[in-house]
Amino acid sequence: METKNVNFLSIVLKNGLLLGLASVAFNVVLYVTDLLYTDSTLMGILTWLVATAISVVFIIMAIEQYKKANEGFLSIGEAIKVGVLVAVIAGVIGAIYQVIYATIIDPDYYDKVVEVAMKKMSAMANFNEEQLEEFQDKMYANKPSIVSSFSTSIIFSAIGGLIISAIVGAVKKKEQPMPL
Repeated sequence: METKNVNFLSIVLKNGLLLGLASVAFNVVLYVTDLLYTDSTLMGILTWLVATAISVVFIIMAIEQYKKANEGFLSIGEAIKVGVLVAVIAGVIGAIYQVIYATIIDPDYYDKVVEVAMKKMSAMANFNEEQLEEFQDKMYANKPSIVSSFSTSIIFSAIGGLIISAIVGAVKKKEQPMPL
């Protein structure tokens, strides 16, 4: 049985762009609602869960579209290829937005991140003023470059896409029968 010609690139591009735009929209909502710089651990976990759920939905949609276009057949490898590429495309869009946000929209972004980290550190342990200042100095000394932030965003997106698509692929797989 021959595999139907699946427009793989179209499926991956469309869903990657949609996931990227949805992720940017979610980050804009966090910014507008003042939840982007929250020091609440519960809120941090909740926002991470929502962002992950958004990724899961778009990767599942892409894999389903691919499976449907491939006459209902799907291997785990095909699912991973679709999911990782969707995640990488979304990661590039998210990384571009992050660079624009941190350099143009809110140039004090890193200062606010350090401030939130300092609040969490002082609440978690009994650090004296000198230890907190040392921690803050180390954070500023290790401030990631734009290139580093950009690449890290894409790498983490790819890893997340790999994990999500491997799970989805394992659940949704339907191998094509071998010809006799």
